[in-house]
Amino acid sequence: MTKDKLLAQIKRERARLDDLVASLDEAKLTEPALDGAWSVKDVLPHIAAWERRIAAAINAALEGRTPDWPEAGYTMADVDRLNARDFEASRGRSLTEVLSESERSYEETLDLMEELAEEDLISPERWPWTRGHALAEFVRANTDQHYAEHAVAIEAWLRPPDSAT
Repeated sequence: MTKDKLLAQIKRERARLDDLVASLDEAKLTEPALDGAWSVKDVLPHIAAWERRIAAAINAALEGRTPDWPEAGYTMADVDRLNARDFEASRGRSLTEVLSESERSYEETLDLMEELAEEDLISPERWPWTRGHALAEFVRANTDQHYAEHAVAIEAWLRPPDSAT
């Protein structure tokens, strides 16, 4: 995958998620109807937290440091623990704060991605800490694939119960 294709995919999936969010009123945004009794308001800081994690890893690598990223990747137990911690930390925040943070985190991550050289993204040998994987794989897991995962969940929730899948 080229850098241009990756950026286009990230932007496309984020626009899909943003369009869904924009279509909802405050009552829908705060309704705890998604998996784990999360609301859309809960999902947005969750996504922002994972954007910040990948951005921090990229920044560390660009500064010549090994990122604070588990060598073997996150286990599901790690992911669950981090997600629960992030949920608790953002729970009491206002919808306005959450929406603003979501936009800011996305823009900062996108800006960082645009600064990276294509080789930094697509070469599996570029960063030793990726253990033979292209950085783009980590980026996608924390951006476009993550946006799509939550967009699908929101779309399923919004779909009338009697509609075909």
